[in-house]
Amino acid sequence: MDKVNLFMEFFNMASKHPTIHTFLMDEPNKKTYDQLKEYPLKVELFKYFQGDYKLWSSRGKLIKDPLNTLYFVLDGDGFITFDGKTILLKKGHIYLIPTNRTRFFGCKTFIEKYWSFFQMRNSLGVDLLDGHTEVVCLSNDLKSIQHLFVDVTYKKILELHKVIYDLLDSNQILTAGLKRRNTTENKYLKVFQLLENHLSAKITTSSLAESMGMTAPGFSRAFHRDTGQTIKSYVNHRLNQKACELILLTDLKVKEIAHALDYEDEYYFIRFFKKMNGIPPMQYRIRVQQ
Repeated sequence: MDKVNLFMEFFNMASKHPTIHTFLMDEPNKKTYDQLKEYPLKVELFKYFQGDYKLWSSRGKLIKDPLNTLYFVLDGDGFITFDGKTILLKKGHIYLIPTNRTRFFGCKTFIEKYWSFFQMRNSLGVDLLDGHTEVVCLSNDLKSIQHLFVDVTYKKILELHKVIYDLLDSNQILTAGLKRRNTTENKYLKVFQLLENHLSAKITTSSLAESMGMTAPGFSRAFHRDTGQTIKSYVNHRLNQKACELILLTDLKVKEIAHALDYEDEYYFIRFFKKMNGIPPMQYRIRVQQ
């Protein structure tokens, strides 16, 4: 088993392993454990990348990913551009790109980095970082944790798991996320449950409104007011999020994914995916794998 797969195996086991459980229950780790119980940190991919400007570029197309992303920048002159702002990816820095952040990316000559997708979803399928829109430099001290990427052990996995939580916490991202989630989740609990358990391209605003005991127009206005997005855009986000996960984390064919999400037409699903991500499903799979 290579180091990356070994790393991922440890991460997937982390929150369930009794030794890790005991570690997290010891002070001063209790706070981290309490947050982990409600919004468990799950790393979906962890990869090393090194490439030049030809390999690492969005080629003028807006790109967005359905999961939160971390860049551990080892070297190079990469950059991310969003909302007209350009962030230079500096050597030795760690960056957070929140879920669904639309951006351009590239490098002048080359970039070398570790990167990972991660999520912090509760039982309703709501990610703690949903609603966070800023690309953030979490730390300028990558050197202090770089040893964790070599010769992976349980102890290193524990340490890196805690490092990620501490970085999010020290930048007030966990606190802000919990505040956002508590406000909307309590009010729209039935809606989030319905979407988590019965996510489908055929789901309607009327059915979601009915779960709340509201009319469709009244529900639409309230949801937009309280969350800052329309119910249609939110449902599309969840559908796209699920589609991207199936493309990235399984070997399912496009037709099978379209069927799993209740799209009657494979080609309609492809059009939807391309509209949401800028590229077709299989091209998206290849881009991430590369």
